[in-house]
Amino acid sequence: MNFKTTLALLLGYLSSLVASAAEPPNIVFIYADDMGYGDVQILNPERGKLPNPHMDRLAREGMIFTDAHTTSSVCTPSRYSLLTGRYNWRTELQKHMLWGYSEPLIAPDRMTVASLLKDHGYHTALIGKWHLGMNMPTIDDGPLPVGRRPKSLNIDWSGQIKNGPTDVGFDHFYGISASLDMAPYIYIQGDRFVGEIPQDGKSSTAKGFDRADVLPEIGRKTAAYIHDKKDSEKPFFVYVPLTSPHTPILPTEEWIGKSGLNKYADFQMQTDHIIGEIIDAVDDAGLKENTLVIVSSDNGCSKAGGIAELQKKGHYPSAQYRGSKADIWEGGHRVPFIARWPDAVEAGSICDQTICMTDLLATCAELVDAELPADAGEDSVSFLPALKGETIETERAGIVHHSISGHFAYRQGDYKLVLSRGSGGWTSPTESQAKKSPYPAQLYQLADDPGEKNNLYKTHPEKAQALLAQLQQDVDRGRSTPGPEQSNDVDTIELWKNGAPETTAKTAEKPHAVIIVGTHHYSPQRSMPLFAQELERLGLATTVVNPDWDPEKDKRGLPGLEALADADIAILFTRFLKLEDEQLGHITRYLESGKPVVGFRTSTHGFNYPKDHPQAKWNNDFGKDALGTPYLIHLAGGTQLELADGAKDHPIFTGIEIPDQWPSPGTLYLTKLEPGITPLLMGTGKSKSAEPSVRTNQFGTHQLQPEMTDTVAWTWTNKWGGKTFSTSLGHTGDFAVPESMRLMVNGVFWAAGQPVPSADTAINPLKLTSPKKKKQPAKAKPAAKPAPKPEPVAAAPATAKPSKLDTGGLTIFYGNSFVERLQEDGTMEAILHAADPSKRHQFRSLAYTGDEVGFRIRPAKFGNHLGYISSQLQCDRVVMCFGMNEAFAGAEGLVNFEKDLRIYIDLIKGRHPGSEYILVSPM
Repeated sequence: MNFKTTLALLLGYLSSLVASAAEPPNIVFIYADDMGYGDVQILNPERGKLPNPHMDRLAREGMIFTDAHTTSSVCTPSRYSLLTGRYNWRTELQKHMLWGYSEPLIAPDRMTVASLLKDHGYHTALIGKWHLGMNMPTIDDGPLPVGRRPKSLNIDWSGQIKNGPTDVGFDHFYGISASLDMAPYIYIQGDRFVGEIPQDGKSSTAKGFDRADVLPEIGRKTAAYIHDKKDSEKPFFVYVPLTSPHTPILPTEEWIGKSGLNKYADFQMQTDHIIGEIIDAVDDAGLKENTLVIVSSDNGCSKAGGIAELQKKGHYPSAQYRGSKADIWEGGHRVPFIARWPDAVEAGSICDQTICMTDLLATCAELVDAELPADAGEDSVSFLPALKGETIETERAGIVHHSISGHFAYRQGDYKLVLSRGSGGWTSPTESQAKKSPYPAQLYQLADDPGEKNNLYKTHPEKAQALLAQLQQDVDRGRSTPGPEQSNDVDTIELWKNGAPETTAKTAEKPHAVIIVGTHHYSPQRSMPLFAQELERLGLATTVVNPDWDPEKDKRGLPGLEALADADIAILFTRFLKLEDEQLGHITRYLESGKPVVGFRTSTHGFNYPKDHPQAKWNNDFGKDALGTPYLIHLAGGTQLELADGAKDHPIFTGIEIPDQWPSPGTLYLTKLEPGITPLLMGTGKSKSAEPSVRTNQFGTHQLQPEMTDTVAWTWTNKWGGKTFSTSLGHTGDFAVPESMRLMVNGVFWAAGQPVPSADTAINPLKLTSPKKKKQPAKAKPAAKPAPKPEPVAAAPATAKPSKLDTGGLTIFYGNSFVERLQEDGTMEAILHAADPSKRHQFRSLAYTGDEVGFRIRPAKFGNHLGYISSQLQCDRVVMCFGMNEAFAGAEGLVNFEKDLRIYIDLIKGRHPGSEYILVSPM
C-alpha cells in the first residue's frame, strides 16, 4: 500500500470520526420530584443510608455535578426555569406554585428546550408530571377551577386542551397536569384527556386511575418510547418529570419496608428502580454511547418524608447542607445532577463548577450549534464544556435562588447572600420565628461553611453590598447573561420580602456587645434589655438575643446566635441549656476566636446535657474554661459584699465608693477558681444549716459551714485567650444597687478593651418592676361534689395541745394539692409569716402536687428526699397535708387511707424523731 493510499484511508477514517462526533445525541432528562441531594448514596456516602444502585451506576459511568441548583426550592418555578432558561421570578408567579387546573405559566411565544430541539430535527416527548398550567376546555366558557381540590368542576372532558406541552414544543405528551396531591387525577395524552371525572362536587379521580401506579406507568411509557425510537433517523429528546418521591408517598407493595428506614425511603428506592428501567431501555436499544442521560430533581427533600425520623436513623436527605424543600438554604435547591454520555463524558468524573437548571436550554443550543435569540434563555449558560471536562466560560456573575415564599438569595463563587432572616420556607427558624433576629439578611462562605451556620452579614458588609448590587442588576436588566436588556413580566420585583434594612454596612465604629439571655431564672429576660440600653447610652452597640420563651425549658433554644459572628464582646446570662449543635456552634466558635467574654450569675453552669450526650463536657468545662470556675453549689439567703484584697485600684472600681454595707439579695455561689484569676469582689453568705453540714448535688459533695466567704467577681484570661470578667451578681435586685450596677457596667467595658466610664459619668441603676398579671375573667364555680360522710379516722381529743408554732423554729411541709392550693392566695409559708411577723419562723416545703400517703409521684431519680432532709435538717415540727386527692375515692377509700396514713406517720416519725406532728386533712 503506497503513501497516497494510506493517507487517503486515514483522512477518510478521521472524516468519519468527525462526522460521527458531530451527530447530536439523544437526550433523556429525568426530573425527580422532591429528591434531596443526600438521598443519592454516591453523593452522600457518610450520611446516607439509602441504596440507589441505578443512580450510582449512572454516576460511575458518567459525571457527578456537586454544585447544581434549581432556581427555586419548589416545583412549578423550577420546571419553568428548566424548560425556558429563564428565572421563574421574572413571571407573575412571585411565590408558591400552580394547581392542577391552573392556567399556563409559559407564554405561547417563548422558546423552550423542546421547541428549540424540535426546530433542529429532534422528536420531542414529555412523559410524566407537567405542573406548568394549561388552558383546559370548559363547558360554560367560565374560569378554570381553583385550588388543590376544587369543590365544583366545569371541565369539558372531551374537549381540546390548549397551551399545554404540545403547544410549547413537545410532539408527544403522556402524563398528568400536576402533582398527585392535587386534582385532577386523570391522564392526558397529547391535548386530550384519557377518560373523564364525574362533576358531582365529590369526585377528583377518573375511572381506572390509580395514583400508586402513576410512577411505574411513567417508567413503562418512557421505556416503550425509547425502544420505539431506536431505529429512527431523528434524534429524540424525552423529558421525564417523575411524580416521586413527592407526596402522596405511595411505594407499591413490593417496595414497602425495603429501606428499613421509613415509607419515604422505600419510595425513593422505587424511584431509583424506575430510573434504572429507563437507563436499561437506553442501553437495551443500543443507544447508550450517543445518548445524554441526565438525572436531577426539582428541589430538595420535603419534610413530608419524615426528615427528623430519617436523621435519627442515620440518613440525612440534605447531606451536609442546611434546610430542605421550600427553603432558601442549600438543602432547598442544591440537587443531585448526574450525566452520562459515553461518547463525550469521562466515566467516573466529577464537576465542582456551579450550574443552574436554567442552563439546559443554552447547553442544548450548543449541542445543535444554534444561537439563542435575545429574548430566549436570558439566564442560561451552556454546561457542555463541563461535560467534556473543560471549564465553563461565562460572563454571568452568579446565580439566583428563590424560596417558596419568594425570598431571594444570590450566589457568586463561594459566597451566598440570603435576603431573609430565617429559612424563607418551612425549616425552623421560619420567617415568622426569626422576625426578631438581629440580622436582616445572611451571608455565608460555602467553601468553609457548607452548613450555613456562620452568618457573616455584619462582618463582611462590603461583600454583602456587592452581591446585593449584582442581584439588583440581574433583576433590572431582565437577564443575567450578556445581551440586550429584556423586560420582566411584572413591573416591580420585590427583593426584600421582610422589608429592606436601612443599610447593610456595619454599625459605626462602636464596639458591638451581643447579650445572650439563656434562661428566665433571675429574670434576665427583663433585666438584660434594660442593661443593654444603658450600655448603648454609654457608647456600645448592642444586640440582645432574647427569645420570647425560656430557652432553658424550650427545645427551640436560642435562635439568633448568629449575631456572635459580628460581636466584639459576648455577655452571657445562661443556665442549664441543651442547645442543638448548630446553635452551640455559634458559641463555641466565638470562644475559640479568643474574643472577650462576660458571664453573669448562672452562666458558670450554662449547660446541662445528659451524661451520655456528645456535648456533656460543656456542663462543667464551659464554666471552667470560659469563665474561670465550674458551678459547685449555692448557699441560702442574701450575700454581703466586700472588696477583695488588692483590688481597690482595679479600673473596674472606677467611680465606686465602697460602702460599709454592700448587700446583694442573691445567694452566694461557691467557686473553684482557675489559676491566674484576679479576685475583685468577695461575698459572705450563710448555708442552710446552723451546723457544719455536707450536701451532695450533681456537681459533687460539698463541705459547708454555717457562714462562708467566696469570690463574687473576678477577671481572667480564659483558655482561648479571651479577656474575661465574671460575676455571680445578676439577681434582679443587684441591678438596683448603684455600686453593683456600676461594677457590672465597668466590667463589660474593661473586658471589651474600652475605657471604663469615668468617675463623674452617671450610670443609672435599673428599677425592675414585676410584670402586671392580666386580669382573668371570673369563672363560674363548679358544681359542688356530694361530700362523703364516713366515720372519722381518729377524732382529735378535746384536750389537744395548741401547736408550738408560736415558738418559731423550722417547720417542714409534706403533702399534695391540698397545701399547694394555698398558692392561689399566697404560699402556706407566707401566710404563716404574715400571721405573726415578730417570730423567726423557718419553713421548708416538700409538698408536691399529686402526692398521696400511699403513692408519691416523684420519679426514681428524684432521690430519697425524706432521708436527705432528715440527715441535713433538724426540724421542730412536721405538717402533713394529705387527704385531698384521696377524698375523690369516696367512703370506700377510707380504709386504705387510714392504713397508708399510719404507715406514713410511722415513717415520718422515724425520720424526724422528737418533732411535733400536725395532720391537716379533709378526710
